[in-house]
Amino acid sequence: MRNDKSLSRLAGVREACRGTAKDLDGKFLPFIDARLKQLKDMKPSQLTSSDRHNIKRLEKALVTFTKVKDGFNAIGKADIPPGQWDDVIKKSTGGKGIMQTVQDLSDLTQSLFM
Repeated sequence: MRNDKSLSRLAGVREACRGTAKDLDGKFLPFIDARLKQLKDMKPSQLTSSDRHNIKRLEKALVTFTKVKDGFNAIGKADIPPGQWDDVIKKSTGGKGIMQTVQDLSDLTQSLFM
């Protein structure tokens, strides 16, 4: 969406945020929640060190990306002025802007689920 020539730069970012929020809500967050539940339902003796590490990563991701989803929703609905977009996301992520957050989401997806 950011590269769609029919959209202004701001409209493209807004549309990318709206779509990402929708994906977070409908796919990513439920998948993290299900994977986390699956790992937590295992007996401690069955968990590998990688599993224990992933539990921590998934718990952190669930909290962070729930906040990010809320920020992206607000951006997508034009509830926040463009000058505040990155600030809202940086507050949710501990300092990462919109594009870095989208990249982190992609990286986490690939490392955990592909």
